[in-house]
Amino acid sequence: MCLAFVTTSGHQSAARAISSASSFAGTAKSFAIPDRLPAVPEFAWVELDGEVQGELWNEFATEYGFRRGPDPASWPAIREPAPSLCWALGSAPMQPVAQLVCDVLCACTEYWDSVFWHDSVHPSAQYRPHRVTDITDLDCWEYTHYPNGDYLIFVSKDLSFGIVGNHHERSLCFFGETAVQAATELNRRILGPLLRRDGQTVDPGSVTEQ
Repeated sequence: MCLAFVTTSGHQSAARAISSASSFAGTAKSFAIPDRLPAVPEFAWVELDGEVQGELWNEFATEYGFRRGPDPASWPAIREPAPSLCWALGSAPMQPVAQLVCDVLCACTEYWDSVFWHDSVHPSAQYRPHRVTDITDLDCWEYTHYPNGDYLIFVSKDLSFGIVGNHHERSLCFFGETAVQAATELNRRILGPLLRRDGQTVDPGSVTEQ
C-alpha cells in the first residue's frame, strides 16, 4: 500500500487513541468553523501504533463477525446489521464508486472527525474524511476507497456505522443509520443491484431503489 501517513508519537491503547481524537474534536468545536475549508489530502491519514491497530481490528472483527473467503458460503463478510444496505459493484468504474465512499464518509462525520480504516491484511489507519473532497487528489485511492483485490473497511470510532467492500463478492455494504441514509441519497445509480437489506437477501423483482 502507498499511504502517506502523519505519524503519531508514543504508544497508547485503542481507548486512548479514540479519546485523543475526541479531545481534538472538542477543541475544534470552540472555534468558528467556516462552511467550507480547503481539503488537505496529505493529512488525510494518521498512522496508528501497532498494538492499537490490533486492538481496533479485533474490536471490529468481533463486533461484526468478520470472515474472509472467496467462496459464496462465506458471504457476506460481516454480520450485516439493521439498518444496512448492500449493493453489487456492478459495472461501474472504480472512480465513481470510490468517490461515493468518500462522499458518504464526509456526510457521516463532522469536519474535525475521523474514522478507522482496515483492509484485513495491511496496517490499519485513522482517516479524516473531510481532508478529501475529490477522491483523485488522494494517493492510492484505487486501493483505499475501492475493494481492489482486498477488503475495504471503514468504521466509525464507536463502531456505529461503516462501509465494507468485498472484492470476492464484488459488493459494497453501508451499515448504520447515518451511512445508510447518506448512501441512499448519494448513490445515484452508481452501484449495481441491491443485494441485501438489513442482512436479508432482496428479491430482485421487488427492488425499486438502486
